[in-house]
Amino acid sequence: MSSYTLLYYYYLHTSTSYRRTFGSPHPIAMSSYSSVPSHMPLSGGRYMRSLSPVVASRSSSYHQQRSRSSTQPPRLSYDKVDFTLAEAINQEFLTTRSNEKAELQELNDRFASFIEKVRYLEQQNSALQMEINQYKGQQQHGQPNRASELFQDELREMRRQMDAIGKERDQYQLERDNLAEDLALLKQRLDEEAQKRADAENNLAAFRKSAKRNTDALRQAKQEANESRRKVLHTCLCYCLFQNEALLRQMREMEDQFGNEIANYQDNVGRLEDEIRHLKEEMARHLREYQDLLNVKMALDIEIATYRKLLEGEENR
Repeated sequence: MSSYTLLYYYYLHTSTSYRRTFGSPHPIAMSSYSSVPSHMPLSGGRYMRSLSPVVASRSSSYHQQRSRSSTQPPRLSYDKVDFTLAEAINQEFLTTRSNEKAELQELNDRFASFIEKVRYLEQQNSALQMEINQYKGQQQHGQPNRASELFQDELREMRRQMDAIGKERDQYQLERDNLAEDLALLKQRLDEEAQKRADAENNLAAFRKSAKRNTDALRQAKQEANESRRKVLHTCLCYCLFQNEALLRQMREMEDQFGNEIANYQDNVGRLEDEIRHLKEEMARHLREYQDLLNVKMALDIEIATYRKLLEGEENR
């Protein structure tokens, strides 16, 4: 009886240290086993035999998930930050963190359930021990009973179950130690990810400030370029207007000059036309005079020829 009491206090100490380390168990898991009646018999240890494969399978599945989740996430390169990749990694970390929290909560519930089952078995053991003592007392007073043998068998079965529970307790303690290591690793990873996130946020803030400065500088450069372009265009416009006025003035001067020259040329043309007409009249008069002289000459030649013939005729006589 004293060994079971020591085991019971050991489980109480283990559960108390577990609560200090991992927090109180889930209320649903506590109520699911505290509602088991104290008078429920344990026949043949079937309950504990059915419990061990489930615990072993869940423990192996947890270690497989823990080994998969313990892979290091890809590290960010701050030389060239890709914010889409940072958001994806952050989302993946949050998902992994949520899954790990759910797994820790499930293991907490299972461990609390295990403690409740141990308490329940301790109560059953105490009740059976009291009944055994009662039957032993009756047997000592000369009242042998066949039920004592059954209780001895049940006691041996209970001891076997307690040995199985001790093995499972050791397994749960090992899992608890592994969970403590995993929790420390997760806290370290959480601190690292928080530091990375803080660095990424600082870099993002610096990039935003730099982008704002570059945007302001670009806007100022555009304003200066527009102002310079406006000044250049204004200067070009003024120069073009000045050139236009100068060309218009020069064109008017040339029009006046050419107008005067055209007038002079027209006067010269009129004068030349008058001279040509006068020369034509004189030439016609000279032609008429020449024609008259030619006619007179021809008449004189005829007379001279006639007189010559007459003289030659006179000489021949």
